Amino acid sequence: MRASCLVVSLAVVCPVGALAEDQPAAPAAQASQGAPKIEIELNKLEASEKGCQLAFVVNNSGADEFTSIKLDLVVFQPDGVIGSQLPLDLTGIRGSARTVKKFVFKGPACDRYGSVMINGVMDCKTATGPVERCLEGITVKSLVPNVALTKY
Repeated sequence: MRASCLVVSLAVVCPVGALAEDQPAAPAAQASQGAPKIEIELNKLEASEKGCQLAFVVNNSGADEFTSIKLDLVVFQPDGVIGSQLPLDLTGIRGSARTVKKFVFKGPACDRYGSVMINGVMDCKTATGPVERCLEGITVKSLVPNVALTKY
């Protein structure tokens, strides 16, 4: 007869003699499974005739190619007021690759950017289908002085 284990605060507590390999994985281990491994870096802001051009460096350290990653992006002005909210389409992110994506946003001039926030993920797919917990697998950073890149 197999002994029962009790999960307490993401730790597995088993009676003496119970075999750990007979027990299910802890919820923390299951939560990270399937999330992508993507770093999005805000690399540069540059004024253009059509608005402010944002350059992102996207590093996909996982093997899966993403056919679609659509993010809800919010630009905040230095005073914290929302400047604009835009979809950001990072289509075609190859597996185990680093990619540069540039976008021109109409709205505040580049010098009116205080921070940029990924407010959510509208779509996230690989060739095999939708990816759950996509936002969990995305890390962010910014190389632009005084303009942070964050995620909700």
